[in-house]
Amino acid sequence: MKKSHLHVWTDTFVTKLIIDSKTKETCGVVYIKGANLYKASSLASQTLNSNQLKKSSIYAKREIIVSGGQWMTPQLLQLSGIGDKDLLKKFGIPVIQDLPGVGINQQDRSEGVYVVKLKPNVDIAGIRSINCTYNATLDDPCLIDYIEHPQTALANWVNESLQYPVGAYLSVNINLAHVDNNLGSVRIQSTNAFDTPLIQLKHFSGPNKEIDLSRTIQSIRYLRTLLLNSSFSEYIDYEVLPGDQVQTDKQLSEFIYKYVWGHHACYTAKIGHTKTDPFAVLNSKAQVKGIKILRVCDISIFSKIIGYYPLIPIITACEKLADNIIKHAKY
Repeated sequence: MKKSHLHVWTDTFVTKLIIDSKTKETCGVVYIKGANLYKASSLASQTLNSNQLKKSSIYAKREIIVSGGQWMTPQLLQLSGIGDKDLLKKFGIPVIQDLPGVGINQQDRSEGVYVVKLKPNVDIAGIRSINCTYNATLDDPCLIDYIEHPQTALANWVNESLQYPVGAYLSVNINLAHVDNNLGSVRIQSTNAFDTPLIQLKHFSGPNKEIDLSRTIQSIRYLRTLLLNSSFSEYIDYEVLPGDQVQTDKQLSEFIYKYVWGHHACYTAKIGHTKTDPFAVLNSKAQVKGIKILRVCDISIFSKIIGYYPLIPIITACEKLADNIIKHAKY
């Protein structure tokens, strides 16, 4: 059997990067063994403190690659002394590299939901009387990516979370996939590595917030016309969300702010021109500015939200960086 060079450690939580403060060379990581340590887990102890537990260290011969994602990557960098100096000083963390771009530039799609309850015994899979696909363009006032029929999971969510009666529901995901808002941020709240950082997505913020909000409102109005004022209406019992009582722009805005979400948060340690962009965290090879043998390779590295789904760009970036790491290791 061929010997593997890959070793995966489970139940291992990295709390800090080991960086020589004089040479700024990364040589290893500090970690703690244990399960369910991070407080984002519902199974974690909310009183556990990484500063009070036994730590171990492991060292690298070549490079350290951080792949913590859009939230844990900036958190780990900040805990290791890489980030906005004012934030680090606030928590007594020695500043190894002042990089104000760590944890800012966070972007996400603004998503909402439109839900109607169907009449009893309606089989939506057999309905062919209406085309439920709206092909949106960037210039359209509303951007509806797709209409989906909820399965049991969403039906249970409607029933249990919102206390609506059991039945079949049609859910529409209203997705503003192309937004200019990059005002979200990720900032540590303590030196306890198990504490989650302060994550601020700031949907509908920035100079274009009213435009994005208006587009979402118009999307809801479009859906009402598409579903309630068409032949499809014969299958609908009533509108669940936003609900018949939510009609004015003000009411719709309040509904959107309450229910908005996203699931492609990204870009909190962006690649950029490190000599001219003060907020660039990484160079074109994803190497951390001012720090030796340290790279980041995950969704946080891009500078602007890309496409509808980030998976393929991330895989492409990882392939490119892997090739660069291999070539660099040969010399």
